[in-house]
Amino acid sequence: MLLIDLFVMFVLVLVLAALGLSAWYALRWSGRWRVAAVLPVLFLVGWALSVVLGWPMEHTLWPFELMLWGPLWLAYIAVVRYRYERWPEQHGPAAGVRASDATGRELAE
Repeated sequence: MLLIDLFVMFVLVLVLAALGLSAWYALRWSGRWRVAAVLPVLFLVGWALSVVLGWPMEHTLWPFELMLWGPLWLAYIAVVRYRYERWPEQHGPAAGVRASDATGRELAE
């Protein structure tokens, strides 16, 4: 019984970590990177609504579905984070625009 409890806690920690990372990146990033961070959360909310409201008897093994979802979610967030770090010119509010001061003069890099 202790092993099962530890396993359930591990799955819960995986899902909470993925949720926390998605929320953190959604707050820090902008544009399409924010959408990429929020996308798994929207999917999880839709899945949870289908379990609770739609077909509760068809989802009697929902903890196992969640167990599969947690690591996939973390892998997705890791890939998005890697791409965000790999291509910095593609993110931010002024992607591809040189830095300038308030008067419009370009700043030296």
